[in-house]
Amino acid sequence: MDKYELNSPKEEEDDFAKQLEEELEKESNGYIDKFEYIKEKSDDELLQMSKEEILTYKNLQITQLKSYVNSLEKEKEDLINDFKITTDALIEKIKDNEFINNGIRPQTPMIKLNKNTNINNKNNPNEKIKEKYQRCPNCTKEILISDFIEHSLQCLRKIFRCPKCNSMMPILEKENHFLFYQNIQKIINSIETNDENFFKQCIIHDFDINNCIFDNERNDKLIHFLVKKNKVNFLKILFRYSNNPENININIKNKSDMSPLMICCQFGFIEMAKEIIKKGGDVNDKNILGDTPVRIAQNNKHESLAFMLINDYKANISKF
Repeated sequence: MDKYELNSPKEEEDDFAKQLEEELEKESNGYIDKFEYIKEKSDDELLQMSKEEILTYKNLQITQLKSYVNSLEKEKEDLINDFKITTDALIEKIKDNEFINNGIRPQTPMIKLNKNTNINNKNNPNEKIKEKYQRCPNCTKEILISDFIEHSLQCLRKIFRCPKCNSMMPILEKENHFLFYQNIQKIINSIETNDENFFKQCIIHDFDINNCIFDNERNDKLIHFLVKKNKVNFLKILFRYSNNPENININIKNKSDMSPLMICCQFGFIEMAKEIIKKGGDVNDKNILGDTPVRIAQNNKHESLAFMLINDYKANISKF
């Protein structure tokens, strides 16, 4: 009978503490319009939870708060940039008026005029100064300098341009725009119907990859769901278009203590296994029973996959 080497409670505690520390160091660049703090659990509810569940719950609260703080910082920077653009436009307008009135544009190179223009004869009605335009950073339209300030103020108040996809919409639709791409059922439908474009937009719009649950019974996250559906292209899209691909936990476990690579070995998905390993999948990881990906592949009679892990990726078989 095979002997399995089980991790000691101390090792499991140390592993989880290390994972928690790594997750607490993650930073989100997402844009959060409204902070909704996770509901605090009562003492009775906490007593019914395991130590790992309590740590995960508190970690999620801290991560959400950090994301909100980062979002406020980003919003502050955006406001500062918008103010600078408006101020620059106002200064340009003042300089243009100064040129019209005095024939001199202060602190700037002399404007190139038509060869028949006499700069000293500012009152000559036959002489015209070419109108200048400036692009609105919000709606991207070319606006006359003389109308730019008024346009910018109205545009920023009424129109929202999504920084993720450049879609423009009334400012009141901003929140719904982001919520549309956070709908788990819509994402499931896009995966099952191979709608790669919609899935890409969800990732671009900062879908919560590591925390949203796709199967309540097994506590499957997005990566587990993609692996079980054997959607290799979607996994590539996930890493390519994520704003923080380094924060994607490729070795995340579900309720059955199965990592994405272990699930591949359970079903015999060779190409998916290659892609997961390429993204950092641990070929020597163990579940709570002490089974490694190689052992899981062998137990499910996927010998080709087991051989690949051993031969191509040097999976450890010395402790079977």
